[in-house]
Amino acid sequence: MTNRLYDNMNKTILETEIKEINIKDNLFHYEFKNTVFYAKSGGMESDIGYINGIKVLEVYKMDNKVIHVLDKKISNPVLMEVDYKTRLEHASVHTAQHLISALFQNNYNAETRSFNAGYEFSTLELELEELNDEMIANINLEANKLIREDLKIKIEYPTDIKSKYSETRAVIIGDIDYNLCGCIHVPSLRYIGKICIFDYEKTPYGYNLKFVSGDQVVRYVYDKYQILDQMKNDLKSPINELNTAVLKVIEDKQNIEKELDTLKEKYFKELIKNINTKFYMFDLNIKDFQYLASIYQKEVNKPFCFLTHYDNNVHIICYNLENNLDLFNELKEKFNLKGGGNKTKAQGGGEFNEEIIRFLQDVDK
Repeated sequence: MTNRLYDNMNKTILETEIKEINIKDNLFHYEFKNTVFYAKSGGMESDIGYINGIKVLEVYKMDNKVIHVLDKKISNPVLMEVDYKTRLEHASVHTAQHLISALFQNNYNAETRSFNAGYEFSTLELELEELNDEMIANINLEANKLIREDLKIKIEYPTDIKSKYSETRAVIIGDIDYNLCGCIHVPSLRYIGKICIFDYEKTPYGYNLKFVSGDQVVRYVYDKYQILDQMKNDLKSPINELNTAVLKVIEDKQNIEKELDTLKEKYFKELIKNINTKFYMFDLNIKDFQYLASIYQKEVNKPFCFLTHYDNNVHIICYNLENNLDLFNELKEKFNLKGGGNKTKAQGGGEFNEEIIRFLQDVDK
């Protein structure tokens, strides 16, 4: 049987009695005769709050029962108090999803595939072949227009619809949406406040939307402004000119990297002049190490076995040695390294071991 106390979002206080108690891991799992606490399901998070002044640690469903977890034992009478602010946010986000889904269905014949409510933002996946900025803007405008018009939301229990549940519950938003749902919803659209779909991406099944609603909008705008304000101060640029400032930073970075690559190449060419043995050890990161080896291969083109030791890791490159691949495979097996190659060039690495150096020094002899 559907809990009809969920029909009224504002019903957050209830006097009830204990029906059953189980103790697991020193926690008390209560079932009550009735409850105003919602347990996570249908993309909506659980309520939070207090029972007899004790914080509810968790609310979950088991065998069609709503279980409330406390860390202290209580007795009758029982007073439940759901946190209204959190209840309102959960209900407004969930109702916002109903509204967005309905508008995409009505305007673009898009079915909703999945929904996930989050604290910072929520996601909604639609079965849709095409989506663009203009479509998003249209839905944002229409959704917020309907919120201003404050369409009422009705809960009905139709008897002419077959359902796998003992009772069918329909949530109706004006004349734009009729949806079977057991979650908690706001009484009318004004409770949502605002809706903003701010991002979307292609998925194998359609598109995934990111949106904020209610208090999420305020948090989202505030957080983004804080980031922009910090960038403004760091780049010493007005906010409306940040894009130009960032592009300049990127350009400067690219120029510095080019200059660094040129200097690095000159340094490596000088460094390899001092190499007079087949085996040589470096302390370069893997990218620079591979670059140096490629320069040596191009400029000197003699057989070598180079090793770099960095952050307790090792990387080895064997080039054009006699039995080149056999030597590398022996290294792999003996020191549990990973990698591969061919008779001309083989490379790989793993955890550093001092014995690797001794092994290669012996080979060099």
